[in-house]
Order: sequence, then C-alpha cells, then structure tokens
Amino acid sequence: MDKWLKKIPAKKPRIEDNTNNASTSKQQENSRADTSPSPSTKTSFEVSYLIAKYKKPHTIGETLVLPAVVKMAEIIHGKQYGDKLKCIPLSANTVGRRIENIAEDLKKQVLEQITQCKRFAIQLDESTDVSNVSQLMVFARFCFNNEIHEELLFCEPLKERCTREDIFSTVNDFFNKNNVLWKNCKDSGVRQAIAGKKLEPEVYEVLQDVIDVVNFIKTRPLNSRIFTILCNEMGSDRENLLYHTEVRWLSHGKVLKRVVELKDELRIFLLQKDKCSKFADLFCDDKWLSVVCYLADIFLKINTLNLSLQGKGDVLTMSEKVTAFRKKLVLWREHFENGCLEMFPSLCDFVAKNDVSVSPIKTLISAHLKNLETEFSNLFKNLPNEEFQWVLNPFVKNIKMQHLLISLQEQLIDVREDGNLLAKFQQKPLHNWWMGLKNEYHDLVSAANDALLPNGFTYLCEVSFSAMTAIKTKYRNKLNLEPDLRITVSQSVLKNRMASPLHKVVILGQVVTILQ
Repeated sequence: MDKWLKKIPAKKPRIEDNTNNASTSKQQENSRADTSPSPSTKTSFEVSYLIAKYKKPHTIGETLVLPAVVKMAEIIHGKQYGDKLKCIPLSANTVGRRIENIAEDLKKQVLEQITQCKRFAIQLDESTDVSNVSQLMVFARFCFNNEIHEELLFCEPLKERCTREDIFSTVNDFFNKNNVLWKNCKDSGVRQAIAGKKLEPEVYEVLQDVIDVVNFIKTRPLNSRIFTILCNEMGSDRENLLYHTEVRWLSHGKVLKRVVELKDELRIFLLQKDKCSKFADLFCDDKWLSVVCYLADIFLKINTLNLSLQGKGDVLTMSEKVTAFRKKLVLWREHFENGCLEMFPSLCDFVAKNDVSVSPIKTLISAHLKNLETEFSNLFKNLPNEEFQWVLNPFVKNIKMQHLLISLQEQLIDVREDGNLLAKFQQKPLHNWWMGLKNEYHDLVSAANDALLPNGFTYLCEVSFSAMTAIKTKYRNKLNLEPDLRITVSQSVLKNRMASPLHKVVILGQVVTILQ
C-alpha cells in the first residue's frame, strides 16, 4: 500500500497557469509527482481497502468508522486529537472511488503477470445475484515467480442468455480487449456437481418423499416448534430438521442424514397429525426406510468426495481421488450383492436393530450403484490418466513415459536417479519442487507445469459466489460488483505496487490537478 500511495499527489489541488512557459509547467508537475500523500489521504485508502476486503457497505466509513475513531480519540487523547481525524475523507463516493482505483490496479497486475508467464488456465462459472443479474466470474491460474497464483480475471454480468456461446463471447471479448491470447490458455475448469442427480424413478420417489416431509414441518412454524419440543422430550441429540436446497450440492446428504437420525421422532410426530397419514405410513414401512438409510450413506460418501475436491489443488490429484471413488463404487456393489452392508453404516444399523431383510431393495440398490459408476465414467472421462503419473511422483519405478519425447525421458531418468532431489521432493510442495528444477531441466519442467496448471473444479468461483451474496445485498442491489469482489478475493497480488490516477480538469482556463 505504501508503494502505491507514494504515487499519489498531495491533498491540496495545485493550479497551473496556462500563461507559464512549458519548462515551468513541467517543473511544477514533477514537484507534484514527488509530493508524498497526506496522512488523511493515506488513511482514506487504507480504510477503503478494508471496507472492500471485509465486504462492508461503502457508507460505513462515514456513518460508523470515522465517528467511532473520532470518539475513541477524544476519550483517550482529548478533543483536539479527535478534531484532527474529522478531516479524513470517507464519504461513500470517496470510498467507492478508492475501491475502484485499487481494483483497477489489481486487474492490471494480473494481466501483466499473465502476459509475462504466457501459460495460464482459467476456471469460470456463473450465478445469479440478488438483483436477478447473472454474474460471470473468470479466474486465472498461472505460475509467476515460480509460484502458483489464482486471481480473479474479471467479473461481468451476462446481459441476456447464459448459454455456452454467450459465455464464450464474453470471455473472448475480454481477451481481445486486454490482448490476452487464447493460445496461452492451457485449459479451463467448469463446474462438476457430483451429486448423483440421475436417480432411478423409485429411488427418486423416496428422495422426494423425504423432501416433502421435511418441508411439511419446516415451512410451518407451529409444526417446527412442536417437533422441537417432541425431540427434547425424547432426549434426542438433534431437535431440528434441515432444509433441502436444490442448488446446494451438500444438501441431499445432510437432509437425509438428519431424517435417519430422527426417524423415530418423525414417526411419532406424524402419527399425531390426522392430515399426515401418508407420511406416517412411510415411516412405518421398512422397505422405504431401508432405501432412505442407503441414500443417506451413499450421499454422505459423495459429499465427502465433493469436499475433498474443493480448495486449491491440481487436476492430477483430483483425478486420482475421482478414480479411487469409481473403484470404490465397484467394490461396494460387489460386496452388497454378496450380502455385506459394512460400507453403508446407517443401512446396516437399521437392518440389524429391526431385523429387516434387504432382499426387497437389493436389485434397486445394485442398479443405483451401477448407474453411479456409469455417471462418474461419463462425467470425468476427460480427466488426466496414467500418462501423467510421472508428474505426481517421478521417482516411482516402472512408470509410463513412452509417450514422452526421448529428450524428456532422458531428463526424467536423470531426475529419478538423483538422491538429493528425492529428499527435496519429500519436503516441498509438488509445484514448488518442479519449479526448483527449471534451470537444469527446463523442457521437463515445462511439460510438468502444463499438466499441473489446469483447474480441476471451480472452487474459487464457489467461494466468490458466497462473497457476492454478502457484497451485493438487497440494500446494495445497484452496486458494480467487480471492484469490491476483486479486492475481497485478491490474494498475493495485493502486496505488489498500486497506483491511483491523477485527474486534471479545466476551470476558467486554468488546469486544476485533483486527487480522485
């Protein structure tokens, strides 16, 4: 922030007389450029940055921050110190301009670094904000100074449709406008919601019944209160159901798990309701409850996989996790068909306690597991395969490398036989270790970097959508989202240089230089 503020002129505007000669004007302008910003200006930028970073409204500067600081100074140091702080410019318009300046400089830094590193990957996704505007977010993943950076490239509203053509057109226009080359883009990450949405009709009907029961209780305050009292009287560990939300990919598993935990309480509650005979009958049906228990178990496993794929990571590691889950699905189906229920604890516990047979649902569950295998194979058919295992661990023996050029195979052999590199491999993060070999094994490192650079999933976009809901609320539905969002999600780039533009206006024939 200090490097950035050094480029800001003094607070007071300077007036240039057009009658002065060129040399005098140049001296005055150089003098202005060397002038350090006033403490109040520096404070204004620092506070504006924090307001955006923590997703607060721009008005909070003048309505809360400044009055609070003035009051604290007056109490601790005296009224004269509080009066000095009142000159800090923190109006909503000023804070907004500061945030726009900071965000614009962060954007320039990202574009400069992408241009320098040349190779980059993008991940993108869109979501609708509070004002029903579809916001497209695009993040860039690139290697700069031998480190992986993930930064917001741009956030723009989609004015009409959200088709693939519209999204590509928006990204392409941004690339053309900012001289970003498509040939340097190695890959793109798209949202892969591993939710197992393709369910057999009978399984889907069970899931829908669960949702209807939950909604019957949660959407009626009286029912919700009575059910909570019942749970407390029965000494239950849980006392509330969870809402089901279709757009949240963890919702299925959490809702089903809670219903299984409270199935006895739900049966008693529904039996007391005259209008709920249909729902009450469901909780007296062992076959239906067995399917619910199975769904709770399988969705819990899918949620665990989903969570493991979130966060920073390379597509190769994610590919390994998905491949492992696909093999587990085969294992679970084979054991289930042989009568083993150990991998489904809720179902196993229900069957054991109630002496229930799984024969009525054996065909149904086997078919669902088989369909999950097919769904995962189709959904992740383009993930990297064993040909890239040498990138994850070049020291594994008998690894496939016939597809590599001879020169790369030779370099890989040299790396594999170097004991010092093996010791460092066990201590450093994978990408940092590869970047450490850049000078000696440039071509091999470039090939490894191309494999590690692509995004696996749109985790950054998901995090940004959460930030968007906090930034753009119903009280700020006209806000230009990108500046505040860029500062909120910005990471390492923030530490570098920043700059604020100098503005000149002509007033009565005189040039007035002002600080925005």
